[in-house]
Formats: sequence, C-alpha cells, structure tokens
Amino acid sequence: LALEKTIDDAKAKKLDVYIVGGEGKVAERLSKFNILDRVPHRNLVKTRVAALQLAVAQLKGYTIEEIEQEMGMNESHYYSGEETAQINEISSSDRFSE
Repeated sequence: LALEKTIDDAKAKKLDVYIVGGEGKVAERLSKFNILDRVPHRNLVKTRVAALQLAVAQLKGYTIEEIEQEMGMNESHYYSGEETAQINEISSSDRFSE
C-alpha cells in the first residue's frame, strides 16, 4: 500500500517512476498489487545503472531511440513484454484465487 501511494504521489507531481530488478517473487507481488500497471513498461529496468541512464536521458529530452543509441541501452536493460506478460499472468491467477 505504501508503494502504491508513493507511485501515485510521484505521478501526481509529474515525476517519473522506475522499477529496478523486479524479478521472480518480487515481480509477482508488484503485479499482484497493480504496481506494474502504474509504471510505464520502458521504466521497468534490470539494473540501477540502466534506470539512472534512462532518467538522465529523459531529463535531457532524448527519445527512446536516442537513449538506446547515446547511452548504449538495449533490450538487455529492459524487461521484455513477454517477461512482464508472464508475471501478470501468474499474479492474475493468484488474485482470483484468493
């Protein structure tokens, strides 16, 4: 609940939110409580370095393509749509079973 409120407060202030390293049980729990739905897919990254690079690039007004070129970001820094879909699928079934 505290994380949901923090994300909602940040969004209300037009601040970007990043989720770093949310894998396995953590990702399942984030999805179960609709945290992943509150954060743009591009802001779900695997490392703190990737999150910092992405934040700096976005502050400078770079497009996603420029971020990937200039900062050396690639698909290894982000979670794939398939990875997040699997997490959402698992947690959706958990949500309905409770």
